[in-house]
Amino acid sequence: MIGNNSCGASAQAYGKVVDSVVRLEVLTDDGLRMWVGETSREEYERIIAEGGRRAEIYRALRDLRDEDMELIRTRYPDIPRRVSGYNLDSLLPEKGFDVARALVGSEGTLVTVLRAEIRLVPVPVFESLAVLGYDGIAEAGDAVPRVRRRARSRWRAWTSGSSAWPSATTSPRPAW
Repeated sequence: MIGNNSCGASAQAYGKVVDSVVRLEVLTDDGLRMWVGETSREEYERIIAEGGRRAEIYRALRDLRDEDMELIRTRYPDIPRRVSGYNLDSLLPEKGFDVARALVGSEGTLVTVLRAEIRLVPVPVFESLAVLGYDGIAEAGDAVPRVRRRARSRWRAWTSGSSAWPSATTSPRPAW
């Protein structure tokens, strides 16, 4: 889940995995084992002062961020379910230079994740279901902003051509 920044039908209510990651214990390809997470200016300076491989990594990440900071701020897609690509925007100063969140979704191409500290999300006591019908998928898409203001939990769309489309012949018999 951390490797691909999972999110599903409940992402609108609870976010993607990156939204819950606090810190990660990671292993680099050259054997460095370290905990990473949000990094204050003081913490960054301490890491750099200690020197060594960890300092090299942090310095390289900061240089990468600084070199393309304006492009990251202005051109990085800001969409609710962005799960592909590296989370370079997590390295921006306003996002706390969060190395853990920058690694989420990297699919093992940068480090191996050994352990994770994540924020748990409370499960609602009550849930409800509303089924809304529209003439077509475009009309359903147009309604999303209005519906989203009232219902944040899970979303699913079916079209008449979908293999998951419920019908009298394929719907399971109710349990009651």
